[in-house]
Amino acid sequence: MFEEKTRMIIEDKYVEMVCTVIDELRAHPMQEDIQDSIKLPANNLWEAFMEHMQHEEREFHASNHVAIFNVCQRVVQSLTVIELKLVWLVSEGASIWEEDNFPDMPHMLNNVVEELMSWIEQEAEDPEFEIGAYEEEYDEDDEESIEIYPEDTTRH
Repeated sequence: MFEEKTRMIIEDKYVEMVCTVIDELRAHPMQEDIQDSIKLPANNLWEAFMEHMQHEEREFHASNHVAIFNVCQRVVQSLTVIELKLVWLVSEGASIWEEDNFPDMPHMLNNVVEELMSWIEQEAEDPEFEIGAYEEEYDEDDEESIEIYPEDTTRH
């Protein structure tokens, strides 16, 4: 049960990262020369990527793939070391890692970026997360609050 709940929490973090990447890609307008050359009916990079993934016969400029990869990389690099280790545990890289300890940071970063890219590709092919739905699902009012009480100094 503990492992299942831990996996769910880690997957929630991936959903959060996917939403962050999609928000950034939606804010990234398509370059007119690229949009005209590939005839994509898209206003932004996310729409173009979705169109490409859902209809693979459409071209997708290599620079767009690089831009998406770079956004994923930035999101992963913004994680704390503990968050990185946690999300790495459900990556493809972790499933084939044969040592007892964690790999070095560059190795984990690459594995998590690749995993995030696969989540982004899956979301583009078959949209599952409504942007904004993540925040609604985890409404701040629903979270348990942790109260921190000042230390009682009279007992010393």
